[in-house]
Amino acid sequence: NGAFTIKGSLGNADNAEVSLEITNMLGQVVYKNKVMSATGGAINEKVRLGNIATGMYILNVGTGNVSKTIHIEIQ
Repeated sequence: NGAFTIKGSLGNADNAEVSLEITNMLGQVVYKNKVMSATGGAINEKVRLGNIATGMYILNVGTGNVSKTIHIEIQ
């Protein structure tokens, strides 16, 4: 329904700025935010995309020179 929580750990990246970006399959950005990681590099960020079409999206999470791409499905 467009609402979910991003949870994970960046290892030892305490208080690092983390870039979150969600794009649709056409490469259009539908969500963009920057958050700070907690102790141990923990991320616990609630995301609400609102009224968004169902389908496949790409979540890009990055900090410094480390990035991760995750495919997600909105139902």
